[in-house]
Amino acid sequence: IMLTQHIANLESRIIQYQKSLDDTVNDTASDTVNDTASDTVKANDTTSRLVAAIKEHPEYTYDEYAQILGIGRATVARHIKKLNGTIIRRIGSDKDGYWEFIK
Repeated sequence: IMLTQHIANLESRIIQYQKSLDDTVNDTASDTVNDTASDTVKANDTTSRLVAAIKEHPEYTYDEYAQILGIGRATVARHIKKLNGTIIRRIGSDKDGYWEFIK
Protein backbone atom coordinates (compact mmCIF):
# COMPACT_ATOMS: atom_id res chain seq x y z
CA ILE A 1 0.00 0.00 0.00
CA MET A 2 2.83 2.42 0.86
CA LEU A 3 4.55 1.72 -2.44
CA THR A 4 1.34 2.42 -4.35
CA GLN A 5 0.92 5.74 -2.53
CA HIS A 6 4.54 6.63 -3.23
CA ILE A 7 4.08 5.88 -6.95
CA ALA A 8 0.88 7.96 -7.05
CA ASN A 9 2.70 10.82 -5.32
CA LEU A 10 5.56 10.65 -7.84
CA GLU A 11 3.12 10.59 -10.77
CA SER A 12 1.38 13.66 -9.36
CA ARG A 13 4.71 15.49 -9.02
CA ILE A 14 5.68 14.56 -12.59
CA ILE A 15 2.39 15.96 -13.91
CA GLN A 16 2.89 19.19 -11.93
CA TYR A 17 6.44 19.51 -13.27
CA GLN A 18 5.28 18.96 -16.87
CA LYS A 19 2.60 21.64 -16.46
CA SER A 20 5.16 24.09 -15.08
CA LEU A 21 7.44 23.39 -18.07
CA ASP A 22 4.55 23.98 -20.48
CA ASP A 23 3.73 27.28 -18.73
CA THR A 24 7.38 28.37 -18.94
CA VAL A 25 7.59 27.53 -22.65
CA ASN A 26 4.30 29.32 -23.37
CA ASP A 27 5.35 32.39 -21.37
CA THR A 28 8.72 32.54 -23.13
CA ALA A 29 7.15 32.17 -26.58
CA SER A 30 4.53 34.80 -25.79
CA ASP A 31 7.16 37.23 -24.46
CA THR A 32 9.30 36.72 -27.58
CA VAL A 33 6.37 37.39 -29.93
CA ASN A 34 5.29 40.46 -27.96
CA ASP A 35 8.85 41.85 -27.80
CA THR A 36 9.36 41.33 -31.54
CA ALA A 37 6.05 43.03 -32.36
CA SER A 38 6.90 45.92 -30.06
CA ASP A 39 10.36 46.33 -31.61
CA THR A 40 8.82 46.29 -35.10
CA VAL A 41 6.36 49.04 -34.15
CA LYS A 42 9.22 51.11 -32.69
CA ALA A 43 11.32 50.58 -35.82
CA ASN A 44 8.43 51.59 -38.08
CA ASP A 45 7.80 54.69 -35.95
CA THR A 46 11.49 55.65 -36.05
CA THR A 47 11.67 55.05 -39.80
CA SER A 48 8.55 57.17 -40.36
CA ARG A 49 9.95 60.00 -38.26
CA LEU A 50 13.28 59.77 -40.10
CA VAL A 51 11.59 59.87 -43.52
CA ALA A 52 9.65 62.97 -42.44
CA ALA A 53 12.88 64.60 -41.25
CA ILE A 54 14.65 63.76 -44.52
CA LYS A 55 11.76 65.29 -46.50
CA GLU A 56 12.00 68.46 -44.44
CA HIS A 57 15.81 68.65 -44.29
CA PRO A 58 17.41 66.54 -47.06
CA GLU A 59 20.79 68.21 -46.52
CA TYR A 60 21.17 67.14 -42.87
CA THR A 61 23.89 64.79 -41.67
CA TYR A 62 23.36 61.62 -39.64
CA ASP A 63 24.33 63.55 -36.50
CA GLU A 64 21.75 66.26 -37.19
CA TYR A 65 19.00 63.69 -37.79
CA ALA A 66 19.99 61.93 -34.57
CA GLN A 67 19.79 65.19 -32.65
CA ILE A 68 16.38 66.31 -33.94
CA LEU A 69 14.87 62.83 -33.54
CA GLY A 70 16.43 62.14 -30.14
CA ILE A 71 18.01 58.86 -31.24
CA GLY A 72 21.57 57.66 -31.66
CA ARG A 73 23.68 58.19 -34.76
CA ALA A 74 23.99 54.42 -35.22
CA THR A 75 20.19 54.13 -35.23
CA VAL A 76 19.96 56.80 -37.93
CA ALA A 77 22.63 54.99 -39.97
CA ARG A 78 20.82 51.65 -39.62
CA HIS A 79 17.49 53.08 -40.77
CA ILE A 80 19.03 55.03 -43.65
CA LYS A 81 20.85 51.88 -44.76
CA LYS A 82 17.46 50.15 -45.06
CA LEU A 83 15.98 53.09 -46.99
CA ASN A 84 18.97 53.82 -49.23
CA GLY A 85 18.51 52.59 -52.78
CA THR A 86 14.83 51.77 -52.42
CA ILE A 87 13.21 54.92 -51.06
CA ILE A 88 16.04 57.45 -50.95
CA ARG A 89 19.44 57.94 -52.54
CA ARG A 90 22.36 60.19 -51.74
CA ILE A 91 23.21 62.93 -54.23
CA GLY A 92 26.71 64.35 -53.83
CA SER A 93 29.21 63.77 -51.06
CA ASP A 94 28.53 62.83 -47.46
CA LYS A 95 29.58 66.31 -46.38
CA ASP A 96 27.99 68.51 -49.04
CA GLY A 97 25.31 66.27 -50.53
CA TYR A 98 21.63 65.73 -49.86
CA TRP A 99 19.03 62.96 -49.85
CA GLU A 100 16.65 62.58 -52.77
CA PHE A 101 13.51 60.45 -52.80
CA ILE A 102 13.33 57.85 -55.54
CA LYS A 103 10.07 58.08 -57.46
